[in-house]
Formats: sequence, structure tokens, C-alpha cells
Amino acid sequence: MTNPYNSPTSDLIMEDGEWKRSKWLTGWLWFMFVMTLINIPTSYLMSDAIVAQAQKMTMPIIYTLMVASVVSAVSVFAIIKNKKWGVFGVCAVVVLAFGINFYTLGIKAALTGLIGAVILFFLLFKGGKNSAWSKLR
Repeated sequence: MTNPYNSPTSDLIMEDGEWKRSKWLTGWLWFMFVMTLINIPTSYLMSDAIVAQAQKMTMPIIYTLMVASVVSAVSVFAIIKNKKWGVFGVCAVVVLAFGINFYTLGIKAALTGLIGAVILFFLLFKGGKNSAWSKLR
């Protein structure tokens, strides 16, 4: 009999010797995936309003962000499929978006844009040796 007062060492669930992601990480990955897919056409359709709002934002920058969103969606889906390279793709997009946001909108917007990545990395790395990161291939 297990002690119900012992906290679990990890939120990973074992099924038939295979690990399963936590519900929080799974939910966050799907949220990121869907929002990124929504962002691609929205950026295109709202490009005139975006350029009018931020004078340093130009159409080539918007197109760059749209391509980065496609890379981000592919990378997040790779993480969903337990591929470690997806994390590196997300990192590359985060660095690019941070630079563009810093140039066009300022430090406050650039730092705000990091929140999603910080949540993702927290969910990937929590659990120490039993983290989701250690289970990615």
C-alpha cells in the first residue's frame, strides 16, 4: 500500500513501461500549436493594421514572422511527437521573435513575448531526472 501523503517525484505517468506526458505539458503544447496556426493567417490579414500601429514593423518583417510561425508550429508538433529537435526549433523562433520584437516594439513587448517559452521550458524540465526533456528522443 502506498502512502497517500507522499508527493509524486514526477508528473509523468507510466503506461505499460512507456511514459506519458503530464496533462499540463500536453495541454500547453496543443495550446501553443493551435494559437500558432491561428497566428499565421491573422498576421497576413491584419498586416496593414500592424504596420500602422508599429512604424518600424514592415511587410518583410511580418512575412519573416509568418515563416517563423510555420517553423514554430512544426517544432511544437515535433515536441508533441516526442522529438527533441522540436525544442531547438522553438528556441530558434523565440530568439528571432525576441530580436524582432525588441527592434520594432521595445524591451517590454520583447520580454512579454518570452512568457510562452518560459512556461514551455518549465513544463519540460520540471521533475529533474524524470523530466519530460529526458524522455524526448
